[in-house]
Amino acid sequence: MTYRYLITFLTVCILLLPCSVKAERHVRAGVYDNPPLTIISDTGELSGIHVDLLKNIAVKEKWDVTFVPGSITQGIERLKAGEVDILLPLAYSADRVKYLDFNNVTVIVNWGQVYTPKTKAMQSFLDLEGKRVAVVRNNVQYSALKDMMEQFWIKPVYVEVDGFDKVFDLLRHNQVDAGIVGRFYGMANEAKFDVAASPIVFNPIEVRYGFPKGSGSDLIQAIDSQLTAMKGMPNSPYHQALEKYLQISNKKRNAGLDKMGHCHDCSGLRNFCSSKCVPET
Repeated sequence: MTYRYLITFLTVCILLLPCSVKAERHVRAGVYDNPPLTIISDTGELSGIHVDLLKNIAVKEKWDVTFVPGSITQGIERLKAGEVDILLPLAYSADRVKYLDFNNVTVIVNWGQVYTPKTKAMQSFLDLEGKRVAVVRNNVQYSALKDMMEQFWIKPVYVEVDGFDKVFDLLRHNQVDAGIVGRFYGMANEAKFDVAASPIVFNPIEVRYGFPKGSGSDLIQAIDSQLTAMKGMPNSPYHQALEKYLQISNKKRNAGLDKMGHCHDCSGLRNFCSSKCVPET
């Protein structure tokens, strides 16, 4: 009898073993190409700061993550429709909070920067008057720039595209006079596309993860907890990702943020920027 019970017990343990190592939750993650935060290679391989961090968190939380690539517009629509559980990366804004949720711990602070072809030069927002400016649809920096230009009666001609690569491609071929990209994308790709960074920078924003409105609270809690822990450890995957993809020291990053926070480069619009160009907290 004892032998029979032992066999039964071992059989039950074997049957339950796969359940103990099975992922606790399947997570659908929308992603779009936004180097170095998210990078989608020509072969479809994913990397970047936000991707590496999510993969690391998924291992610790025992999530099974499926990445769903697309454009930022597609990602937001999928998020709103509940077709994905998370979107990365996503800049926090008061407008987006109306229809999306965000985690609370910021991954990184980004801001917009104006780029030009090497054959052109711009020094202030006033130089954008009447110029063709390439912008990414549904990008927070596009919305911020548009609001600023309207307030100061500056009228660029916006050329809407679906990604930062397209913005730089138009600049490289002199098909537009200027283009708006995030500072990290610009740092990583300006040499590749042979374009010039102008001194015009604006609108610091907190880049986080986005979630469908009213759902994903367990994902948000887990991500916030893991990010908080990683930020507190100097050699954690968080700091390793920043060094890997940005290749600049913590000291330089902090100096750059301090400079942007005071809007030294707002070129004639300092008063406006002092009230508008403040990081969300």
